Amino acid sequence: MSDDAHRRRMQERLDKIGRDNADADGALPARPDPAGAVSPVTPARRPARRRGWLFLAALAIASFVLGELALTVQGWTGPDFADADRTGQATVVDCERHGPIGRGFGYWDECTADIVWNGGFTERHTFDRRNFLHADEVGTTVTIGQGTGFRGGGVTYSRPELPHRPLITALGVILVVLAALPALLLVGTLVIAIRNLVRRR
Repeated sequence: MSDDAHRRRMQERLDKIGRDNADADGALPARPDPAGAVSPVTPARRPARRRGWLFLAALAIASFVLGELALTVQGWTGPDFADADRTGQATVVDCERHGPIGRGFGYWDECTADIVWNGGFTERHTFDRRNFLHADEVGTTVTIGQGTGFRGGGVTYSRPELPHRPLITALGVILVVLAALPALLLVGTLVIAIRNLVRRR
């Protein structure tokens, strides 16, 4: 085989390879228009949004649980009977059971009693405080006291069987504060989210 024939064949092969490469390049899909392309950030927003809703739900649940724990704990203490302005005899007439969740965990009784105060004044009153009166006391008469609330605000009722327990009261206050923290954070987060939504629109 002459050199010329060899060079021709080599050139033909090179030309064929070039054509094959050109055909392969032409078969490649065209690049999408950047203006119509979907932003890679868009799919990532959904998991972030889901995590945001889960965070808000966790705050609401934490606030609710801590608040109910505070009410449950406070049901085991009360005003000091020795501080009562007047005392009387309360005959439990009827009770309605509540619970197990709501104003504290577990069941509790809201009871109505006819009260005869020392001095002869009588009245009927419904006590909705946890553990103050119980359904098994219906038909019985118990001693109660009446006083004024903190700094003279409102009326309080006490019983000798339900003494004032400062440590339990302090624990209840701590739980109230802990319940308020996630509640405030929840409100602040919602305010910021609503404000951002209004700005975008």
